[in-house]
Amino acid sequence: MNGQDLLEKLSAMLCDEVCSEVKLQCFVQDLNVLTSEIRQCWISEVFSKACNDELERYFHYQISFLSRLLTRENSCIIPSCIFGQKALQLKKIAACNLIDFATVYFFRHVNGSVCLNDTYKKHFAGGLAAETALIKTVLQKSAADKTLKDIFLGYINEFFRDTNTTVTLDQLRYFRNFVIELISITKMEEDAKRSEAVRHMLFNIDFNHFGVFLYLQETIRGSYAEKAKRERIIIMDKHLIFLQFKTKGDVMRYDQRWPSLSVMLFEWLKGEQFQMEQARLRSSVMSNRLFKLPFQLPVSHIAFLVRLLYKANVFGSVRLTEVFCFFTTHVSSKRQQHLSPGAFSKDYYTKNMVTAVEVRHLLSKMIAEINRDYFPVLAAICAVVFY
Repeated sequence: MNGQDLLEKLSAMLCDEVCSEVKLQCFVQDLNVLTSEIRQCWISEVFSKACNDELERYFHYQISFLSRLLTRENSCIIPSCIFGQKALQLKKIAACNLIDFATVYFFRHVNGSVCLNDTYKKHFAGGLAAETALIKTVLQKSAADKTLKDIFLGYINEFFRDTNTTVTLDQLRYFRNFVIELISITKMEEDAKRSEAVRHMLFNIDFNHFGVFLYLQETIRGSYAEKAKRERIIIMDKHLIFLQFKTKGDVMRYDQRWPSLSVMLFEWLKGEQFQMEQARLRSSVMSNRLFKLPFQLPVSHIAFLVRLLYKANVFGSVRLTEVFCFFTTHVSSKRQQHLSPGAFSKDYYTKNMVTAVEVRHLLSKMIAEINRDYFPVLAAICAVVFY
């Protein structure tokens, strides 16, 4: 008999007719013989003269048939007899074990896009139950980031939930890789090493979950948000080099519909860098067009005057950095059209006797103007005294 006939025979085995211990034993014996024949038939097919494309189509049909069989058995009426119920359960296990056999031993000929039903998904996840239980225990006790913990736990729990949805073989293989990678990380004792290993794992297995993408966006943005412009560009470039290094091309990932995690982050960060550069250019154009009050004084004299005003509490509670930004944006000196906040702050804190003498002379002239305009008698007295 060929593989299709054997599968049809498996499908035709009726569980509701098994109503005694003797019939159950006969059912189990027939089931074991039939599954053994199916395996032998598959082995013969692999060693035949069939090409790889023919074998791919062959196993795609065989596995799809078994998946439909599991779906049909789930939707049928459960036998009232306990022996019939056991027979139905054994039939489902046999179908799952056949799928395991095909995907493990003939994986080169099994297309990862083949769809499998919810029963097989839970069977597959059950084989990783001990590992996933350990991971969940470690995650719940660890001080890892809550966002990542919730994503990991949600992903694991999804495989043990009754969802009545199909999954592809690639999705199941990816879940196994995820568990294997994470179980090795949970054995690490230091939280710092564990966090770094998790970060690399996200890229190594290409865990392009949307929540992970948002989490890494915030992490990267936080690394440069409070930095100066030059340092911000350097940090961005380091991240871009890292993301380029982690890009592997078309490989198995969490969601095949989405691009690679490193590609998504790289494109986003390049966009952020471009927007930052555009904002800098717009700011530069605006500063060039902005009217600046032309002080006919050197920068050191302007900074000295600002220092006097600040110490006299003329600016109130305004921070000194904001004062520097205001004056460098809206004022030009005798020799410079554009002033730098950094250079201006340096002149502000520098104590120079020559500058002090010249500014005092300027202030004396201002006081003389006030006296002449508002206190003429005092101005006459001062003129007699000093001249």
